[in-house]
Amino acid sequence: GWSTETHKPYLVPISYKIFEKSTGRELIPESLLELTEPKTTVEYEIGQNIPVLSVLRGLSAPVKLYIDRESEELAALARFDDDGVSRWDAMQALYVRAIKNRLPGNEWNPVELIATVRGLIESETSIQDEACLAEMLTLPQSNVLWDEFQPADPQAIACARNEVMADLGKGLFTQWEVLFSKMQILEEYQPISSQIGKRSL
Repeated sequence: GWSTETHKPYLVPISYKIFEKSTGRELIPESLLELTEPKTTVEYEIGQNIPVLSVLRGLSAPVKLYIDRESEELAALARFDDDGVSRWDAMQALYVRAIKNRLPGNEWNPVELIATVRGLIESETSIQDEACLAEMLTLPQSNVLWDEFQPADPQAIACARNEVMADLGKGLFTQWEVLFSKMQILEEYQPISSQIGKRSL
């Protein structure tokens, strides 16, 4: 069988970056850590700043990462991270958490999620990449949620997902109208990235 005595650790390249949670200011520039041992410690002096770690940037290693993040940290990743996959993953985690809290017997306050989505919609940087924004505004599909919530109650999960969508729709009605108007295509149809991104939104 497998054991640490018979198998040496694989080399795992971990690309990471650290930024400040409330402002997105870069604290530690993107760096590459090559894991060659079962356990490695990396320390930085960052003063009074509250750090957020963006890790496995650019899919630097084909591994699954299990990390317990607070909702505020996920929201910061979604707003400030410049790695598209990391931002999308953070939003998916927020949606999953919201849908779970919308299930019967749980407490749900949509204020934080609405604020995060509002920040995405109103961000000029996000709007410049319409296709990426469309993906970040899309809630997880049912099959993903069924895997997350075991044992799964498909009907309850579908209802909770719809309720979260309704919360976002009502809480951001004005922002959705503005975004819709910005995504109108007046030019003749062309199969180009800018038009595809706008149509996806």
